[in-house]
Amino acid sequence: MKDLEKSTVGNPEAYAAFKNKLEKLPENVVIIASHTQTDSRKEKSHPGGLLFTKFGSNQTALLDLAFPDNFGRLHDRNKETPKTLKQLSRLFPNKVTIQIPQDETVLLDWKQLLDRDIETMKSQSNIGSILSVLNRIGLDCPDLETLCIKDQALASESVEKIVGWALIDRLMHCSEVPVEQSKLIISSENIRYGLNILQGIQNENKSLKKSLKDVVTENEFEKRLLADVIPPGDMGVTFDDIGALENVKETLKELVMLPLQRPELFSKGQLTKPCKGILLFGPPGTGKTMLAKAVATEAGANFINISMSSITSKWFGEGEKYVKAVFSLASKIAPSVIFVDEVDSMLGRRENPGEHEAMRKMKNEFMVNWDGLRTKDKERVLVLGATNRPFDLDEAVIRRLPRRLYLFQIHTFCSTHPPRNPIQHFFSIWTVWSYSSLLILFVSKCRLMVNLPDAQNREKILKVILAKEELAPNVDLEVVANMTAGYSGSDLKNLCVTAAHCPIREILEEERKEKVLALAESRPLPELHSSADIRPLSTDDFRYAHEQVCASVSSESHNMNELLQWNELYGEGGSRKKTSLSYFM
Repeated sequence: MKDLEKSTVGNPEAYAAFKNKLEKLPENVVIIASHTQTDSRKEKSHPGGLLFTKFGSNQTALLDLAFPDNFGRLHDRNKETPKTLKQLSRLFPNKVTIQIPQDETVLLDWKQLLDRDIETMKSQSNIGSILSVLNRIGLDCPDLETLCIKDQALASESVEKIVGWALIDRLMHCSEVPVEQSKLIISSENIRYGLNILQGIQNENKSLKKSLKDVVTENEFEKRLLADVIPPGDMGVTFDDIGALENVKETLKELVMLPLQRPELFSKGQLTKPCKGILLFGPPGTGKTMLAKAVATEAGANFINISMSSITSKWFGEGEKYVKAVFSLASKIAPSVIFVDEVDSMLGRRENPGEHEAMRKMKNEFMVNWDGLRTKDKERVLVLGATNRPFDLDEAVIRRLPRRLYLFQIHTFCSTHPPRNPIQHFFSIWTVWSYSSLLILFVSKCRLMVNLPDAQNREKILKVILAKEELAPNVDLEVVANMTAGYSGSDLKNLCVTAAHCPIREILEEERKEKVLALAESRPLPELHSSADIRPLSTDDFRYAHEQVCASVSSESHNMNELLQWNELYGEGGSRKKTSLSYFM
């Protein structure tokens, strides 16, 4: 009798009836019952060791077994109460304890035998489940017993799907299905066909959707944010669900999806590193949030939607910890997209009057973790911001959003502003609004202002940026430097990045044409190109990039004037003259 406590202990009537039957049995009858009882203290000392508790010195024949499952864990049993143990002792006063083998070699053989037994039990259970479904819907499979399904225990829903696919396979390959005793006959091969479909779906789900339950969180902040993470399969929005905006979608595919799908094309040089920040801006209702969801879905990335309510706290200092947890969690579940809707409300200008100190600290923490000294270039974490007020963003935030896509309502704009080149005008891409070249460098008590580079310095900057890139013989960096007047260092880098994508676009277009031609001629598809097939950068690439990337800093801007005034008063070489004397002078 296996697991006697399940049928007798806890039910007084069943216990009394079983006891009466025992008393009426002849003396020459031996009843052997099994009972498994774990001992957590001994389990820790020896994996799968003596896991039994002695109850009573009197013994007849209680066989006490403890079988670990195929993962090495013991069966989880509720803790027996003293009353339960006493009842079992009254029924079976004698006890024989059976331990697992202590010798390592014998223990290994025993575990292998146990694994085979578990696989056999799984296979028998699966065959029984399939047979039950077949009988219920009027089907029969004479050679069903020849199947061995031991890799998993099939759920009832999965069994029904397998039988359904098996019936479809039978009907597709057999014009007349044989019938015996009013039951349609299918073969084990049809069942195997359904099993293969189920396994394919399960493998696809495992590859596309990373289990968030297995993520190890370091603190309570990551644990709370983990509940807000949306896997890519649960987003339900693709680029096909968004009308128009074709140029914007192509740009997003190039910046986000292409480095994931074709990493070999981005291993050459340093200019094609993954983009870490993209800003979508435009009037309300133009599809900014929809595009963000589509980016996460198409890239197969986990989606983290950040709002003020998810990273703020009433306790001083916890806001910064939440911000840090956002990026540490995003790194663990990479590839991931951190989406900040209405980003101007969270990362607006830090000089706004009346702003609380805690909010300013949160902004600083956000930018440090986003693009700071300890961030990794190859980390697949993208910050995607959306706003209809880009002019309210802090300059440091704008620098960290090197690609900015303008979205607006096409039909409204066309009626009042007919452009000469609609596509280029509608989807203008600015690749840097940055003040990163305007640095205030503090060295001891000396203050130096680093201004915008002139043509000679721009040429030097270009040589550094393009040092590891392959250039065509006709590329003259002096010409490129002269046509980029007013560009900062970041502007020049983004100019080169935009130019570096031109050869990759040509490779992809050539692959597309070759594929179309091969399909039309019924030939095998040609092999994909590698990084060795990418041509060097040419002068035309830089001319194209110059049309796309404009200077981010104006000499007449308010920020520039303030920096010049500050340098005149406090910088190295300034006149230090004030327009008016103070009261104490």
